[in-house]
Amino acid sequence: MAEGKQRMMDTSGGPTVEQVKNWLSGLTRESAIDLIAQLAVQHAEVMSEVQELIHGDPTFTKLFVRSLDWSTTDESLANCFSQFGEIEEAVVLKEPVTGKSRGFGFVTFKTPEAAQKALEEKNKYLDGREISCHLAAEKNSRPAPRTYGSSAPAFS
Repeated sequence: MAEGKQRMMDTSGGPTVEQVKNWLSGLTRESAIDLIAQLAVQHAEVMSEVQELIHGDPTFTKLFVRSLDWSTTDESLANCFSQFGEIEEAVVLKEPVTGKSRGFGFVTFKTPEAAQKALEEKNKYLDGREISCHLAAEKNSRPAPRTYGSSAPAFS
């Protein structure tokens, strides 16, 4: 929020920004999301602030793509995902020595809406393989490895 708006609220006799932050800090994540969503729908200024925050933030536009064929290139990955919206970048990660695909990559869209369209399409195929994707910021694509009785991490 702009500093001028913050000062206006502080001098109006109502609660300060810090007081409101303290109140909100006790909310669950779901409650906070619900509250912000309701306010955004009811108030155009709040919606504008929300949209400004999410546009350009790779948290909402960058996808992790797995199960790629060894022959998949940056270009073929971009072509596959371009049906959902404008691509900012598409990269297949490669082994440094051999230059061969590691079987996964990243696609970054220009807008969160395009990334969401890609996520909603469940059956995606590229180079003869079914591929899957999720937001790169979500680290839940696979369950954590089991440690089998040890408290130490499974892999170092």
